[in-house]
Amino acid sequence: MKKLLLLVIVLFLGLISINKSVYGQADLYLNNINVYVDSYGKIAIYTLPDTIKQITRATILVGTGPDAVFDYYEDVDTEDETTILDSPTFGDYEIYGSYNNNYSGLPPNVLEKQNIYCWQDQNSIIVKYTIINREADAIDAIVGLDLVPQVEDSYSGGDTVTYSSQSNVISVRKSEAVGFKSLSEDFRIYR
Repeated sequence: MKKLLLLVIVLFLGLISINKSVYGQADLYLNNINVYVDSYGKIAIYTLPDTIKQITRATILVGTGPDAVFDYYEDVDTEDETTILDSPTFGDYEIYGSYNNNYSGLPPNVLEKQNIYCWQDQNSIIVKYTIINREADAIDAIVGLDLVPQVEDSYSGGDTVTYSSQSNVISVRKSEAVGFKSLSEDFRIYR
């Protein structure tokens, strides 16, 4: 009986090691925020020490047409496991992962590399996305973010969303606020 139980445990651990990319995630507790990145690149942010969710999801979108959009729910599969790097290239900590469209196999065929830079004493992060075209031909793409704030862990309404063209910051406010700023190009507001 002990041998059978040991065999089952060994097989289970073997399956976990074979499928380890499915279980890759990063859960980084800093002084002011908790940064959680799942195995498919979804970023969630919580305040500390109270662990109140402020951002439910921040994920990349890459569109080449109305029926060709790379997104978190329809397309993403893991290429490089989400992990906290031992030697960050910038900041105190760096979370890295890369994600492809192998789950759906639908266009656009792109690789998303995501680097998240974090600091122990800050209440902000910087996310760098690198998008690589894997289509046979060049693509004309629009890259965007799917941002789902949940300020003060509530969807109950009462949020005020503003955009400052001077600072290029989108903010979502209740009594607390969450903000997003593009560091590479100005935000484009599509209506």
